[in-house]
Amino acid sequence: MDSSNHIALRVNFKLMHTFLLVAEHNSFRKAAEQAGRSQSAISMQIKMLEQQLGVSLIVRTTRSLRLTAEGELLLKQARRAMHELEWGLLHVAEAADLKRGRVTIACSPAFASTRLPAILARFQQDYSGIQVILKEHKSAELLEAVRSGEADFGVGPQIHDNNLEFRLIQSEPLLALVPRVLSATNRKTIELKELSRYPLISFHPNTVLYRIISHAAKDHGFELNMRYLCIQGQTLVALAEAGLGVSLLTESVADLSNLQNVQKLVITHPRLKRHFALVRSRGQLMSAAAQRLYDLILAYAN
Repeated sequence: MDSSNHIALRVNFKLMHTFLLVAEHNSFRKAAEQAGRSQSAISMQIKMLEQQLGVSLIVRTTRSLRLTAEGELLLKQARRAMHELEWGLLHVAEAADLKRGRVTIACSPAFASTRLPAILARFQQDYSGIQVILKEHKSAELLEAVRSGEADFGVGPQIHDNNLEFRLIQSEPLLALVPRVLSATNRKTIELKELSRYPLISFHPNTVLYRIISHAAKDHGFELNMRYLCIQGQTLVALAEAGLGVSLLTESVADLSNLQNVQKLVITHPRLKRHFALVRSRGQLMSAAAQRLYDLILAYAN
């Protein structure tokens, strides 16, 4: 074993930490406050480190201190070593997290029932040891779950909120499922104003989709006849199939059903879209497991 290895084995790494505190703060007093120790204890630890290395590291005066040439060199190398150690510990923690981690995701029912299942199947195939907890929420509850930390992240509406970070992943047009008994044409689109002539079937008023449609009608100076308000997309489809009214929903929800008695028409003038975004707390550092699922959803969406 060479002399450098002998020195490394002799050095107490707690003393190295104390040295870094003194050097970074350029003060024994501030280093002592940071470490929760007395100044005399900090000074003693620096002396012990100098004895172990056999060199002087700090020149002390009554009012200030400065590093010796050896102290400057040690500071440079110690910073580099601490950075490498932190990265090494992070990789160890990430490896363990990917073997036995847990991710909680809050998700809009529309996305959870359409795009998410295939993504989760792929994720579980690649990371079988990670437990994924899925919580379906309406918009307000979804955003609150992310804010409170109940969920690692969410997939839901994009709004203005300084405490949340949004990344758009999908936009899809809003459709009208028009029963053939009400209108038996072969067209592909329908204007929003024309929908005011029909009894309408929609999600509840506290949903993003309802607000998009009702605000658009108001902006264009007319009202819509909302006859049935539902929770589940399947209910909207079933009521339209029964000829009870025109259902307003997203394309992905409509595509889940075998449509027979309705026409699927894209709403135009204006053309309306429902946006989905990945949502997390601004500045949040997610676990390795949560980050992998977040990145996978982003990759699938793009």
